[in-house]
Amino acid sequence: MALGFIGLVGFVGIVTDVSLLLARYNTLARAVDSAAISAAGQMRSDRSFAEVASRRA
Repeated sequence: MALGFIGLVGFVGIVTDVSLLLARYNTLARAVDSAAISAAGQMRSDRSFAEVASRRA
């Protein structure tokens, strides 16, 4: 019984870690997508790559 409980606690820990990892991955993916859309919008307004990069840096 005690060994089963130890296994259960370990499994809960792994599930928690994986869920946090996926949440952070999704947040990062949304940030990158947002930056790409913003950069595409800047490029669409006939600005050069250097001008867009210098405004954001």
